[in-house]
Amino acid sequence: VKDGKDSGGGATAVGGVIGSGGDLKESEKDATLASFSRPGDERHEGNCVELTGYNVKRDEFDPEYDCDAELPLAEMEFRDTDSELDRRLKLRMLEIYNNRLQERAKRKAFILERGLLNVKRQQGLERKRTPQERDLHGVVRVFARFLDPNEYEIMLEGLAAESRIRNRIAELKEYRRAGLHTLSEGETYDAEKRRRVAECARLKALEVPSGGKNNVRANRYLSRDGLVSAPLQTSGGSTPRELQMLEAAALKSGGGGGV
Repeated sequence: VKDGKDSGGGATAVGGVIGSGGDLKESEKDATLASFSRPGDERHEGNCVELTGYNVKRDEFDPEYDCDAELPLAEMEFRDTDSELDRRLKLRMLEIYNNRLQERAKRKAFILERGLLNVKRQQGLERKRTPQERDLHGVVRVFARFLDPNEYEIMLEGLAAESRIRNRIAELKEYRRAGLHTLSEGETYDAEKRRRVAECARLKALEVPSGGKNNVRANRYLSRDGLVSAPLQTSGGSTPRELQMLEAAALKSGGGGGV
């Protein structure tokens, strides 16, 4: 009985060790699975492989960031004949390679955590921004990796508000230089300014280009719109310049005969 108790206790002890080992393996398994990419992950919603190059099941991009990082180590080997300097150089190359892998992992995590794989959502957000906000976002997006998503959006909204205020101040200063005193006068001024700009653009587009056939074609369209007089042409298709040359030749020949 004693032996049985001892054996039972031993079995319990062994069972406890096995149980703890099993729990440890289960936690490692869960951590490993959590590190893998799962197709149902919310971060992968809207992913378009053709545009992003991200393979959800393999959890990698094609191509990866710094895809040539493995090339320096492709043919490197540790040999027994290596000197101490060679060994230190190879270890240093491994450290550099690990740093490059860490940078790759950081960029992948940034893309996944910010939901940048959802191309349609990003395009929708981009369309909602004004042209000034798009330009501003293109300038300050390099600082997004230093801030949380909410902090970055707050910073972007603050910079956009500052830009709008500066633009409004510039408009009010222009009103003052033009001698305007009320906002209604400013609205009238803006409408007239837009009309002048549109008129200048239209006249610039209607400028007569220099050159033979292009000149004739442009004159024909302008004369159709009543902007210039129609070009004179004879039944034979002669242009006004040709008519002037013929008249000059006729006068010269007539004057010579009289002499």
